[in-house]
Parts: sequence; C-alpha cells; structure tokens
Amino acid sequence: MTPQFLPDDRAVGLLLTASLFLSLDINDETAAKIADSYDENCLSSSWEKKETGAQAGHHFLWAFDTAVTSRALAKHLTKISGFAINPEQIAVAPVLENTNWLELSYQQFPPFTIGPFYLYGSHATTPPPHDKLPLLIDAATAFGSGEHGTTRGCLESLARLKDQKIDFKNILDMGTGSGILALAAYRLWPASKILAVDNDAEATKVACRHRRKNNIPTAHVVCATGDGYAARRVQQNTPYDLIIANILAGPLITMAPDIARHTGKNGRIILSGLLKSQYEDVKKAHEMMGFSVDHTIQHDEWMAVTMIKN
Repeated sequence: MTPQFLPDDRAVGLLLTASLFLSLDINDETAAKIADSYDENCLSSSWEKKETGAQAGHHFLWAFDTAVTSRALAKHLTKISGFAINPEQIAVAPVLENTNWLELSYQQFPPFTIGPFYLYGSHATTPPPHDKLPLLIDAATAFGSGEHGTTRGCLESLARLKDQKIDFKNILDMGTGSGILALAAYRLWPASKILAVDNDAEATKVACRHRRKNNIPTAHVVCATGDGYAARRVQQNTPYDLIIANILAGPLITMAPDIARHTGKNGRIILSGLLKSQYEDVKKAHEMMGFSVDHTIQHDEWMAVTMIKN
C-alpha cells in the first residue's frame, strides 16, 4: 500500500499514521520523549535508531484514531523536544479501509535480534530462526517493544544471568508494560513462576495478549493489575529470587525499600529506565537496602543495572 499524504492543514479521520525522521544529532532521552509524547492519545508508537547508512537517524511512527494534522503534531513535538520541528517533516497518511495499522507499523520496523532473543510482530512473513528464542511483541498502547535502550539493556541483563547459569524459580516483573520482559524471562527459565504486574489495566491487557500469542501457559506467567508492591498478588507470592523493574529513576529510588522487602537472600534485581546521570543515585538507594552491583549495561544515555541482595 502506498498512502496518499495529505497537506498539513487538513485533518484526517480514523485511522491514520504520522511518521517523522530526525537526524542522529538528538540524544536517546529526547527521542524517547518524542516517541512517548502521545502515549494516551494514539493506538501505537514506535521508534528506531539507525546509526549507519543513508537512513541513519531516528525514525518515528504513530497510529491515531483521532483527527490530527502535521501542523498540530509539529507544534506539540517542538514543545516536547525543545527544538523546532517543521510540519513538512511529518508525513500524515490515511490508513485505507481494511488496512491493519499494526501490519503497517511492522513494515516500518522489521524483526530484530537482541542477544538470544528474536523479536517480531504478528505480521512477520518469515518464521523465527531455530537458534533464537522467539518473542512476538506487537506495537501497542503499552510500553515495551524492545527498541528502546532500557528494554534492550534489560533483555541483555536477563541473558547474562542465564549465561551465569543462575536458576530462578519465582520472578516478578514490576511495571510490565507490554509484558516483554516477563515473557523473555519465561523463555530463559520455563520452569519458573512469573508475575507480571502493572498499575495500568490497559498494559495488563496487552501483556495478557502477548502471553497468549507467544503460547505461554498462564500457570507460568500471571498478568495482574495492581498498585506496585502493595498489590495483593505481589504480597502473596513474595519473596522473589529475581525482580525486574524497568520504570523510571525516581520511582526506583522511592521503591527501593519495597524491592528489598520482596527480594530473597542472594536474589537478583534488574533496574532500568534510568539515565547514566541518574545511575549513582539509584545505585546508592539500593546499596543502602543491602544490594551490591553485579553488572551494568549501557546503551547511549540509558543504563540497566543488575544487583544482588547480600
């Protein structure tokens, strides 16, 4: 399908996509703000960073079911990014009847690998390679398709723990979003029991859908909506030998006493959603709770840190 792009002064109804290309001059933190700026007002958001070749830069794609214009989008994104974005940089296109916006999104963002994982969408045309662990993750209103440096760092941290031949039985994914990290943990430790919790009911629905699409039994991965560590299911299943929390630096610091209470002795935690500049504060908050650093992974400005409870 080749959509006809509309002028920036015309609104487009249900359904439509908006795409934007920016050079590599912006950092990943700014790119993430731009991509996530419509989280509550769009069907999906995706972004990819290509570092080499003619397409080097940041590629963004949003799917909307409300009327927007490239002029309005440019005004909003200029405010979010802190630099001028011209409406002519944004291509707004109607999605033709019977066209699946999800398929369109994955035409823009094809399957890719992260360590032992192969990430792909529902409309991938080729089967996953036999030597990789498949993760079917569709663009959705919940965060986490694997493209962002924080999610990538968490996936690589999980793979590293597997390489260390550590066996986990009881795992918590706090703030699960799309469920990608809970499902990745299951791929690595299929005998484990995993609880995927989010305070957003929409995220829980998306995580459940991904669990079903990946043919993962509900007995091993439970998706639940709840208020962080105060959630009933979290309380019932404590302590955990692995907790994953890919959220933000502020909540990570605030929740440090909670994660300590729910992590068993010699248990591991993977923390991400933090910038390099925030790492020391997050690390110190958890060291005060009895954790020590096992290893860190950095992608541009974003970090993931694995710690062990002493």
